[in-house]
Amino acid sequence: MVVISQHAWGYIVSIAGFAAFAGCLSPSNSYGRIFTAIQQDLNTTAVQTGWIGSMAWCGCYLTSPLAVILVRFAGYRRTAVVSAVIVSGSYLGTSFMEGYIGILVFYGVLMGGMSGIIVHIAFSVILTTFNPTHRIRGTSIVSCGSSFGTIFVTMAYEKLVSSLGWRKCLQITSIYCAVLAIPAAFFLAPREPAPVLKRKTSNINVTADETATSVYSISSKVEGTFPGAYMPDIIDQPKSKRWLRLLFMWRTWLLFFGIFFPAMSWSVYWVNIISFYESIFVSADDIFLYVSIQTFSDLAGKVFFILFGTCLTNIPALMIVSNLALALTTVVLAVMPVKTVLLISSVFIGVGRGWFNIHPITASVDLLQVPNSEQSVTVSMVALGCGFLLGTLPAGLIYDATGSYSFAFFLNALFYLIGAAFFIVLMVLKKAKTKRKISQRLSMTGIANNGWVEEN
Repeated sequence: MVVISQHAWGYIVSIAGFAAFAGCLSPSNSYGRIFTAIQQDLNTTAVQTGWIGSMAWCGCYLTSPLAVILVRFAGYRRTAVVSAVIVSGSYLGTSFMEGYIGILVFYGVLMGGMSGIIVHIAFSVILTTFNPTHRIRGTSIVSCGSSFGTIFVTMAYEKLVSSLGWRKCLQITSIYCAVLAIPAAFFLAPREPAPVLKRKTSNINVTADETATSVYSISSKVEGTFPGAYMPDIIDQPKSKRWLRLLFMWRTWLLFFGIFFPAMSWSVYWVNIISFYESIFVSADDIFLYVSIQTFSDLAGKVFFILFGTCLTNIPALMIVSNLALALTTVVLAVMPVKTVLLISSVFIGVGRGWFNIHPITASVDLLQVPNSEQSVTVSMVALGCGFLLGTLPAGLIYDATGSYSFAFFLNALFYLIGAAFFIVLMVLKKAKTKRKISQRLSMTGIANNGWVEEN
């Protein structure tokens, strides 16, 4: 019998996640292409139209706590498959909605929420399956699915929205999502333990993959813990107590706000970017060029981490550098929106967006330092969801009042800086705590050695 190793199964889940993300998330990334069409059809304001896309991303991340409950009762695979079916049906249902509320519910809440459950499952399984060195590669492979899909969907929307209308485009999107995401969802689950075999000459039970299965069986006692990280003191705690303890950890809230503020800025780039270009009278051809550059740069940033992610393990430091670079890019974009700046900024926005798909969730595992990776995923996703929920509101209100995004972009730059500051504080405190633990261990070792010398 062929037994798939833990490491190999991690890559199988990564490839399945690639397909699921391409089917479920790429249309959300391309929402900017139908933003104007929906606004004209429904005669809504920029705030209202942006709220649809913002709610989709908000739901995508805020349903992480719901995913924890569903997985506990229905299992990873069943929850992922049902969620993929609902996402496909939501795209179809949105196309038949005539009113703003119906579109907000189907596209913003239902599609976004169910997509979030797939995101939670994919990242939780990958972070549990891979060792720390390969986690960034696995999450990058999964995130590449949304980038590849966005390239395809954006090009399709560019050609079809003007001729078929946004409603027909969403009906085609529903089929596209079903073909890719539903089959892939069957593989979004932890590896099953190898079957137990009994030796005739012994009463000891062994497995076909003895080492891997024994580690798996021990580590699986703590849901979401990387195999080998057996912690009896955590196992003995009730699950509700573990989650309650997480809420009172200072690291949790520093991480939350470190992700929340940059997410507010990113929601504007995700949802309002086409509206921004149109507000400064960029031609349709140039808009397509800038959006294409962002999409390909997004993909390039993720591919970079697939190739070199095992060498770049300090993800929190990369997030700080990325936030500072995006703050500067946002200010320059607001002050000098000329063609050269728009071209260069599109590269930075694309690469930064690709990294932001990966870094917060991966960094949360390192910074929170809790044995259950599912808790880290939930904290980071809730922070992202809150950021996307509120992020487009100030930008849309400012644009509706002034007809310009300039002041909104200055505000976004400030949000990037605040996010970087929270991560700096978090890293400094973590480093101080690590030094304190090392000194305590050294002192305890010294005491033990002195006692041994005295006895002898």
